[in-house]
Amino acid sequence: MKTNLLVFACLLITSALTGQSPKKALYEHFTQASCPPCASVNPVLHPILDRNKDKVVQITHQVSWPGYDPMNEDNPSEVANRVSYYGTNAVPSGFLEGKKVQLTPSISVTDDLLQQAAEVASNYDLEINPKLNTGINELDVEVKVKLTDAMVGRPVLRVVVMEKVIRFTKAPGTNGEKEFFHVVKKFLPGTAGTVIADLTVKGDSRVFNFNYKFNNLYDFKNLEVAAFIQNDLTKEALQAANSEVTFPQTQGLDLVLRSGTPSNVPDVKTMCATKTFPTVNFMNIGNSLITKILFRYSCNNGPSAEYIWTGSIPYLSEKTIALGELEIPFIRKSGNSIQVEAVEINGSSDIDQANNKLEIAFDAPPATTLNSRIEIKPLSKPDLISFELTDDAGKVLLKDGPFANNTLKSYPLTLDKDRCYKLSVNNRHVSVNGTARLFDENNTLLFNTSLASQKIFTNDFTTYELVTKSSNVPVEINELEINPNPAGEDFNLSWHSERIQDAQINIINMQGELIRNYKIKMASGKNSLSINGSEILAGVYFVQINTKNQVAFKKLILQR
Repeated sequence: MKTNLLVFACLLITSALTGQSPKKALYEHFTQASCPPCASVNPVLHPILDRNKDKVVQITHQVSWPGYDPMNEDNPSEVANRVSYYGTNAVPSGFLEGKKVQLTPSISVTDDLLQQAAEVASNYDLEINPKLNTGINELDVEVKVKLTDAMVGRPVLRVVVMEKVIRFTKAPGTNGEKEFFHVVKKFLPGTAGTVIADLTVKGDSRVFNFNYKFNNLYDFKNLEVAAFIQNDLTKEALQAANSEVTFPQTQGLDLVLRSGTPSNVPDVKTMCATKTFPTVNFMNIGNSLITKILFRYSCNNGPSAEYIWTGSIPYLSEKTIALGELEIPFIRKSGNSIQVEAVEINGSSDIDQANNKLEIAFDAPPATTLNSRIEIKPLSKPDLISFELTDDAGKVLLKDGPFANNTLKSYPLTLDKDRCYKLSVNNRHVSVNGTARLFDENNTLLFNTSLASQKIFTNDFTTYELVTKSSNVPVEINELEINPNPAGEDFNLSWHSERIQDAQINIINMQGELIRNYKIKMASGKNSLSINGSEILAGVYFVQINTKNQVAFKKLILQR
C-alpha cells in the first residue's frame, strides 16, 4: 500500500511540474455475435475492463464477419472504417491506446496493464457534457478540450455514442452470446473525427458541440458518450473520457411524446392509403403516475381524430401504442406529416406542454405509369428469395419464388389508375442476396432495394399523379365549382353541403405547400366564398375544402 501511495504521489508531482493531465486509457474492442472465439474471450475480458472503468474507456465494434450480427447492421460503415483504421482482420481483436493486444489463445489484458496505461500522463484535458433534448429523442453533446502540454503529431478528437449494454432474450448470432457491452451506435460527426491541431499553445482550449438523433437503439435509457483524442500519425490514444446520459425528473405530471410512425407497420416511412393507424411512443419524466391520456391527431391538417389511452406509466417508463383509425385526406409529393398532441394527461394539463406535440413526417411513394416493370435479381441463394405484389385492397396480383437460379427476372405490369401497390420481397438469407427494382414505361428507375439482410423488404408505389384523395367517406360536399377558372385575381367558390358544419378551405400549390387557408362555418345547402387572389402568384393550384368527414378538391388556374 505504501509503495502504491508513493507511486501515485510521484505521478501527481510529475504532472504538476510538466503541466500534463491525469489520463484515462482507451480500449477499442472488435467482436461479433457469430464469432465462436468471441464467446470464450468476452466473458473473461469484460469483468477485467469493468472493474477498471475508472481507468479505461471501452468502445466495442460489432463487425460484419464471420456471420450474422444485427448490431452491425445498425451502423456498418462506421464499424468498417474503424476496422480499416487499425487494419484488423480477425475477431476478437483489441487495441489498447492504439496498440494491438493479445486476446487469443490467452488474454494479455490485465489489471496491471490497464493501470500502467492510465499512469501515463496526458497533454490534454477532456470533459464531456451530454444533455437530452426536451423530446427525449436527441442528444446534445458538449466536449471541452484543453491543451496542457506541447502538441504533437496530428491530434484528432473523436466522439462516439454507445449503449452501455444490449441484452437479448435469445442469442442474435450463432455463438450463444446474449449480452454485449459498450456497443457503438454513432460517431459524431463521423469516424474521421475533428482535427484539433489548431490547439498549439499550452493553455489553448476549445468547446465542441455535437448532436445525435436517436436511431437504431435497443434501449435509449442506456446511453453513454465517450470522447478520445488520438494521434492519427501513430494511432496512439492521447486522452479519453466518458459520461453516462442522465434523465431529468419533473415534480408532478410531465409527459413527453418522443417519436412516432405514420402507420402500425414497422419500418415503413411511406404512405399510400386512405386510412392509417399512426403509432406514438411516450414517456413519463415526472414523479406522478400517468394513468390516462387523451390524444388528438390529424394528417396534413385534415380532419382530426381522438383516442383515449388508459394504463399505468411510472417515472422513466415508456410505451408505444397504435392510435385509432385516421383518415388521410391527401398525400403530397413532399411535406407530408401526421400531427399528434396529448391534450389531456390524467384529465388535465401537465407541467410542460411544449413536449406534448409531435409531428410524424412521411414520404409519398414513387408514382409510376400504368405500364411498368418489376425486376428481381437474386444472387448467391436464389432459393431463399420469394415475392408478392398486392394492391390497396389486399389482392395478390403477382407472386413468384423461390427461384432455381440467379438469372434476372422481369415482370411487366398493367396497373390501374389512381391505385396503391405494395411489393414485398422475402430474403431468408442472412446476407446480401439480390435487388428488387421498379421501372416505369419510360424505363425510369423508381426504386432499387438491396436485399441486404434476412427480412421482408417492402416498397409502396402508386399510380396517383399528385394527391391521394380519400374516397371511402360520407359524401357531404358536392358540386364544388370555381368561377371564373382560369381566374385573374378574384374568384368565387360555390358548393353544396349536406349539413351545417365547420370547415377549412386551403389553397395548395403543385409542390403541396399551403398558400392560403380560411376557416368558415358552412350552411346546409348552397354555400359560396369570394376570394381575392391578387397576392397569389400565377400558376396552378388545388382548392381544398376540409370537413370532419370529407376532403373535396378542385384545380384552380391563376393567370395574370
